[in-house]
Amino acid sequence: MNKTVLLGLMTSGLTTLALADQGSYPAGIGRQAADQQSQSTAQQQPMAQTPTAQPETVQQQQAAPNQNDANQQAQGGMATPLLNPLTAQAFVNDAAIGGRKEIRLSQLALDRSQNAEVRNFATRMVKDHSAANNKLGTIARQEGLSCPATNTFAADDPVWRNPIVQNPESEHGAYLLTKDVPDFADYQTVKHLESLSGRDFDVAYAQDMVNDHIATVNEFEAASHNLSNPSLRQFATDTLPTLRDHSQMAQNLQNELNGQTTETTPTVAPLVTPTTGRK
Repeated sequence: MNKTVLLGLMTSGLTTLALADQGSYPAGIGRQAADQQSQSTAQQQPMAQTPTAQPETVQQQQAAPNQNDANQQAQGGMATPLLNPLTAQAFVNDAAIGGRKEIRLSQLALDRSQNAEVRNFATRMVKDHSAANNKLGTIARQEGLSCPATNTFAADDPVWRNPIVQNPESEHGAYLLTKDVPDFADYQTVKHLESLSGRDFDVAYAQDMVNDHIATVNEFEAASHNLSNPSLRQFATDTLPTLRDHSQMAQNLQNELNGQTTETTPTVAPLVTPTTGRK
């Protein structure tokens, strides 16, 4: 092996080992992306010219396009994590978890809020998301897919006993949070709203409803076009009008709580194919 290439491989390998030993990776990339970066660095090392003819297999490998090229960032050539396609199972997980979060927070709103508009909105959320989750569960069973537990986010949800959820300050590393509690951020949102009351609760609840429904509409838009499962694709298409209504209602509620009277259309982020799992 050429000395220059060998040196590049050794350098990139030592970098990856050092990162793994420290239990951390550069901001914005995880274990897979760091491995890709080290491989890409080795591939980018200059190869010295030699007079010896190379075997045909080596020539074919060099002629093949680098599969990581499409995942390089504009600066520094850093490889980004590969995006996973939205599979049927991933969509079921995301849609069910999102619906149960809306139900849990809205039930909390009915228990705590004294604002009539907040209570009216929460009543609609419980009704619509309960119906959607029931329909989704039926489709999932027919398609041989699994659904998250029906007590997700409820008081008897066993995830609440997870040390990472109980005391996240004592745990370190985004890898741990993603690995052990993929819906960690949602649990922390529920936990935060449970600590609030009065106007503070109303404002935080409305804000979360705005954020969640923008993300949900985007994911259902993607599912309605990209899912290969026809039953789930139709479910996403049929549910979208209701979700768009929710998104507008949430924005109007937030405006009212903030003293604004002008109806505002929610800002929807550019449509992208979501990655598996809720973020």
